[in-house]
Amino acid sequence: MPSGEIKQKFILDFDDLMPVTPGLDHLISMKEHYPNFKCTCFTPAFNAGIFRKQLNVKKFQEWYKMIHEYDWIEIAPHGFVHQRGECLMKDKKIINKMIDTIEGVFKQSETKFIKVFKAPFWEMSKEFEEVLC
Repeated sequence: MPSGEIKQKFILDFDDLMPVTPGLDHLISMKEHYPNFKCTCFTPAFNAGIFRKQLNVKKFQEWYKMIHEYDWIEIAPHGFVHQRGECLMKDKKIINKMIDTIEGVFKQSETKFIKVFKAPFWEMSKEFEEVLC
């Protein structure tokens, strides 16, 4: 590194990245300006709005393919349907089933993901947290 040059390092996470939300273009633009740029995107396994908006399945598949091809983007689970209170449940058996279902959706869509979890709206029961730990 040349004398006087300051090396910058910052952490960025991006919530709610999914086919129905904007933002991927901004990440691509940052990557163009910062070649070493990496990002963790917290993504709901399934967005309840997909059926309401009747998205074309092809568009959904193309989005997952694009995310999969960018090795500088990490995908991390951000709930199942991104609804208030979905992670406030207390029954650990149901919580485990929900986590398995979330991971199953990512695996079925062949979307690589890291095992990090952020609850929608930062709402999480003590029991949910215990299951994650």
